[in-house]
Amino acid sequence: HTDSPEFDHWRWVDFWYPVEHVVMFKRGVYARALRHLAPLARGVAGQGVTAMPKSAAEAWMPGHTAGHDRPRKRPRTRGYWPKKATGDGPAT
Repeated sequence: HTDSPEFDHWRWVDFWYPVEHVVMFKRGVYARALRHLAPLARGVAGQGVTAMPKSAAEAWMPGHTAGHDRPRKRPRTRGYWPKKATGDGPAT
């Protein structure tokens, strides 16, 4: 027993919830895995596990933000190399 248990703030979520809330580059993996596991989950949980909702099916497609379209904290830079100095350079 500890003063701050590791799993103190858990909650039940919909079966398809992870597809919309996992990091973007893993959404396709989660979508395929849950689609594969859905028939087994229906066998255990019954009809509470429905077909994948449209929002979850679209969440892993490229360009979809699934509600995570918050503004960037800092402006995006253009590559690794610093900008070239403007003006006249040394004569070659």
